[in-house]
Amino acid sequence: MSLTEREIFGQYPALGKTYRYFLKQSGGIKKFFQKRRRRSLTFIGCGSSYFQCRSAQISAQQRLGVPANSIAAGDLLVNFDHYQKLLQDTVIIAPSRSGATSEVVLSVKKAKQEFGCPVVCVCCRENSELSQISELILEIPWAFDQSVCQTR
Repeated sequence: MSLTEREIFGQYPALGKTYRYFLKQSGGIKKFFQKRRRRSLTFIGCGSSYFQCRSAQISAQQRLGVPANSIAAGDLLVNFDHYQKLLQDTVIIAPSRSGATSEVVLSVKKAKQEFGCPVVCVCCRENSELSQISELILEIPWAFDQSVCQTR
């Protein structure tokens, strides 16, 4: 069986492991958000992670009833002033496969510096650059795929 086939057929076990991981982390996640009550959630991503952000935005609005936004990291970086009102009093959530995408890391750093935004990263690599600048770090290395990006 090829690496790609193993990753494809490993989707369901990886999803189960991720589900169990988030259940185990739920207490810490709740404490994080209780301590950092903010007006909104802002999801920042690049490439396929940006499309995860779009889905998360809708889910947060529907399930949590909170204002939520999704911003493409490159656009945020280039047009930062345009997004200032969205970034004030928000929690940034940044899903990332590598945790090293320059647009994501730089835009998150700038939002933290300008507005003191707390950051949650969900990353498929341990000890990534994005993890190092985040207050809540959720690392799921078993979801990192080597052959076809975003299989898991």
